[in-house]
Amino acid sequence: MISKKITTVFSMLSVCVLLVTACQSAQATPTENLVQTAAVQTLTAMPSATLQPTLTPTKTLIPSSTSTLAPTDTATIALSATPAAYGPTNFPDNINPLTGLPVADPAILNRRPVMITVANFPSSGRPHAGLSFADIVFDYGIDAGTNRFLALYYGQDSPKVGPIRSGRYVDIDLVSMYQGILGYGSAWYLELNKIISYLGQRAIMEGDGTCPAICRDTTISKTPIVTNLMADTAALTTYAGAHGVTQQRYNLDGMAFNYVPPANGKPGTFLTVSFGTNNLSDWRYDTTTGKYLSWIEERGADGLVVLDKSGIVNMIPLVDRLNNQQLAFSNVIILNAEYQKDFEAVYEIPVSTSYTYQKALIFRNGQEYEALWKSVGTDKPIQFFTPDKQPFQLQPGNSWIVIGGTYSQFSQPDPTNDAARWLYYFNPP
Repeated sequence: MISKKITTVFSMLSVCVLLVTACQSAQATPTENLVQTAAVQTLTAMPSATLQPTLTPTKTLIPSSTSTLAPTDTATIALSATPAAYGPTNFPDNINPLTGLPVADPAILNRRPVMITVANFPSSGRPHAGLSFADIVFDYGIDAGTNRFLALYYGQDSPKVGPIRSGRYVDIDLVSMYQGILGYGSAWYLELNKIISYLGQRAIMEGDGTCPAICRDTTISKTPIVTNLMADTAALTTYAGAHGVTQQRYNLDGMAFNYVPPANGKPGTFLTVSFGTNNLSDWRYDTTTGKYLSWIEERGADGLVVLDKSGIVNMIPLVDRLNNQQLAFSNVIILNAEYQKDFEAVYEIPVSTSYTYQKALIFRNGQEYEALWKSVGTDKPIQFFTPDKQPFQLQPGNSWIVIGGTYSQFSQPDPTNDAARWLYYFNPP
């Protein structure tokens, strides 16, 4: 259980930073209405009011046996006596430039990355499907204190990814930067028009003939609901190729990898990320796997956060429903980016045109590093740098990238007693 001291510090943070004080709030769910069009069910996202979130302290749990699960990435290679370093350029043909790991068959890299929008809300869609197979998962704020994922698949495929929800403006930037294709479940009409205008046939929305690339999982519901739209990444590649999307090996240079951690790191074995009212995720370093394991706030069937008698949020392992393994990532990265509000709760995040160095926080090997990031082109992957502007070397493996905001806060709740624990609180503009 969390110490009284940490609980007090979290409570003080809540009072200082936030205005809303309801601990057991209703689930903040984006206003996304199910709309029926000719012969197809699609999801249309509508902007909703922004809520000022509060942070309830989380209960510290001793990781159970699930914390020693083997990495789910089938391409992961064991540490060797002479670790290899790759990037940011000149990757060998069999090395995935987005993970620094070898692939079983280099031919899989002769395609565009497959990128799929995955909902974190409503919580009835959890646990998510297929996130453990992703090379990169982007995690960004949307509306009403909620967040959404954009999962990228390149070095391996997943037979099921979801639940899929609507596309957002930032998806255009990210899909363009990684030369990818986008699998999504419609969008609010202004965002939809822009997605189609910029990505064209590379944006694949649920419709007639998209199954098995994108289709409804009738084992979840016989009728279309917001949590039963799923994608098959290999089928999406095939579908895109059949509809005129070129498939070849694109230049995805830019990231650097090395098993040897950089110098000058600070202890960083525990990171809490909060996007809104009790919308929490923990990343806890596991020395057995060398990865950060994912935990998420527990919610009941009613969508409400589960609290103990002390009002502390229960955190549970976040697993992949495909293999029941806890999500484990080699790198957890936070980018400070500019969120631009177009409407009451609709954001543009111009990641692809952020050409100046901006702050980043990188967690790898149980260490926290201050770093920098920037775009080097609208069709080039995000690049990471040390404070002296040299390529930052990530740990080979998958990366979870939180796109935070310039108004957000990063702190240590109790640096005296737990210097390895960090808190990142997302504040929208």
